[in-house]
Amino acid sequence: PENQLPYFDQVKFLAITDLSTAVSAMRTGQIDYIGDQRGGPSLVDATTMERTNPEINQWWWPMSGASIIMRCDTEPFDDIKVRRAMNMAIDRSLIADSYYMGIVDGTPSGVISPLLEGWVDPYEQWPADIRETYSYSPEGAKDLLADAGFPNGFDTNIIMGSGDDPQLVQIIKAQLMDIGVDAEIVPMDMTALRPFVGSKKHDQMVYEVGAMMSVGQTGNPMHTLNRFTSPHGQNSTLNNDPVYDALYEDVVNAKTLDEAKELVNESNMYALEQAWQIHIFPVKIPAFTQPWLKGYDGHFNPGQYDFARWWIDDNS
Repeated sequence: PENQLPYFDQVKFLAITDLSTAVSAMRTGQIDYIGDQRGGPSLVDATTMERTNPEINQWWWPMSGASIIMRCDTEPFDDIKVRRAMNMAIDRSLIADSYYMGIVDGTPSGVISPLLEGWVDPYEQWPADIRETYSYSPEGAKDLLADAGFPNGFDTNIIMGSGDDPQLVQIIKAQLMDIGVDAEIVPMDMTALRPFVGSKKHDQMVYEVGAMMSVGQTGNPMHTLNRFTSPHGQNSTLNNDPVYDALYEDVVNAKTLDEAKELVNESNMYALEQAWQIHIFPVKIPAFTQPWLKGYDGHFNPGQYDFARWWIDDNS
């Protein structure tokens, strides 16, 4: 009774399957909030909304970014020189500035996000040789491919889901082509992709985003690291690395939080050194709220407890 905060009487979820229709409904004041982990407003929607409806609040959520998983028990990706070359072929700054319109800066990351402060070292603190692997250097990449026996590059493929980002994959394909790697893009229906990759039927590479093997995860570090152990059924890299497996066992058996953090960082750095994936970089996605929606402060993926603290200000 002493709590004088206003409360919602009800919350309505509208299933608007067409994103452009949903954004239009937001623009015209028919809905109060729109935001989703995946499939919500795009960066283009955000820039357009800022121009047409500056009164609408925009919030930015950190999200894991894309990775290209390489099958490391199969040629040519069983050679670390090839895997390093694939990462050196990616111009992350250009992708960040152009495709992501400067919303993110393209700083490389391991599978664990540097936003988890104290758990992993940020890029600036990585050893020089690991920073070099994730720095754009097409000539360096070509030299590594030549050392690995591929002076003219090679043909390969990237399997991607029908709901993934074809434009980003095309950009990655073009940058790989600059070092002589011709990656055929093989689209698959999302319902077929998971069992196909899960049963280890992929022969080269897989585009990964939004799952535990994508770059810059903000979830439980131990769950993230587990995906790269040899016994894990969803380890699509098939790295079969006993050194990493032992590191992960040490993480699990850590006796203190400080020890766990140190071992998580060591495991994350070892994975970066081995370059089992082409790491792009973590991203951000927008959410929109009307100026009359109060109580929301930009927190990620709100649920029922958050709704209890929202209200509508009719005077806004």
